[in-house]
Amino acid sequence: MKKKYLILVVIVATVFILSSCNPLIQHKYSSDNVIPIYTKDATIIVYFTAPPNDCGLEDKLVSFLDTAESTIDMAIYGLNERHDQIVNELIKKKNEGVKVRIVTDNEAIKEYSDDFGKLKNAGIPIVSDASGVYSDSIMHNKFVVVDNRMVWTGSTNFTDNGFIGNYNNSLTIVATEVALLYDKEFSQMFVDKKFKTDKKGLSGTFDIDGTKLEVYFGPKDKLINKVIDEVKTANYSISFDIFTFTYRELADELILKKSICKGVFDSWQTDSTYSQYDYLKSNGVNVKKDGLYPTDGYPGSGLLHNKVMIIDENTNSDPLVITGSANWTRSVENRNDENLLVIHSKKFSKLYYKNFLKIFNQGVN
Repeated sequence: MKKKYLILVVIVATVFILSSCNPLIQHKYSSDNVIPIYTKDATIIVYFTAPPNDCGLEDKLVSFLDTAESTIDMAIYGLNERHDQIVNELIKKKNEGVKVRIVTDNEAIKEYSDDFGKLKNAGIPIVSDASGVYSDSIMHNKFVVVDNRMVWTGSTNFTDNGFIGNYNNSLTIVATEVALLYDKEFSQMFVDKKFKTDKKGLSGTFDIDGTKLEVYFGPKDKLINKVIDEVKTANYSISFDIFTFTYRELADELILKKSICKGVFDSWQTDSTYSQYDYLKSNGVNVKKDGLYPTDGYPGSGLLHNKVMIIDENTNSDPLVITGSANWTRSVENRNDENLLVIHSKKFSKLYYKNFLKIFNQGVN
C-alpha cells in the first residue's frame, strides 16, 4: 500500500511540474485564413516563463523557426544565448535556402555583438535603426514572422535572462492576415530603412472565429493612449504587471478606477525617478513590487519584464488582455519601434489573470 501511495504522489507531482511550464493552449479555431502547420490544434498559443525555472521557451522558439520553408523575418532587441540555439537554427535555415532577415536596435547590436556577429558572418543580413530618425531611441520589438503565415511575439527578448530569469509572456499566432501585417511593419524597417516616426502607421483588427484581435505598431499608433482607452472601458477589474511604467496620464486613469485596480511593478524599476509606483500607491491603488530576486548565474535576471494588462477578467463586459513589447513610457508613446496586441477573449483573460495572480501573490509592498 505504501508503495502504491508513493507512486501516486510521484505521478501527481510530475504532472504539476509539467503543467506549470507547459504552454496554455486555446481552443481550435476554424477560420479559413488559418494554416495550422505549427500549432496543429490552435491558432494562438501563450507561453509564460516561470523564473528561475527553465520551461523550455527557447526550445519552443527554435521549433517555431524550424518550421520555416521560405522566409524568416525577425525584429529583435536582445539576442544573447549561452548555447547559441537560436543563432545556430537561423544559420541552419539560411543554409537550407530559407531567406533569413533581421532588424535590430543600433545599441543592441553592439551590446550583443557576439551573437549578431555570428549571424552576420554567416551571410544573414542585419539592419539596425541607426539609419532612421531618433536613433537614440530604441527598436524594441520582439517578433518573428515565418513564411508570411505565423507570428511569434510578446515581451521576451531572445536571451537567457528573457527565457529563464525574468517574468515574460510570448505568443504564437497562426493567421495569414496577422502575419502579413507584421511583415509590412518589418519591411518598413528592413527594406525602406524607416524607423520611429518615419514609418507609416500600421494597425489591424482581426476576427478569428469570434475572437477579436487588435494589433498596433508604435510610435505612429500612440500605443499608451490605446491602453488608456481600454482602461476607460473597465467595469469590474483592472490587473497589470509591468516592467517600466512612467506615463502619468495612464496612472491618473488608473487612480480614477482604483476601487477595481491592482498591479505589480518590477521592483528594480520602481527606483526610477519617473516610476508611477509611489504615485499610485499614495493615491490608494493596490500596487506591489515583484518578489523576484536576481538568479545566480544570470546577471540582469530576476526582472518582471511583462507589459500586461487584463481588464474585466472572466466577465461578459468585454474581457481583454493587452500585451506586446511596449512598456508604459513617453518614449514608447512618441519614439520607439514597438508592437501591442489587444485580445478580446474571456478565455485569454482567465489565462493571463492566473499568471498575474501568481506574480501578485509573490509581490511585496
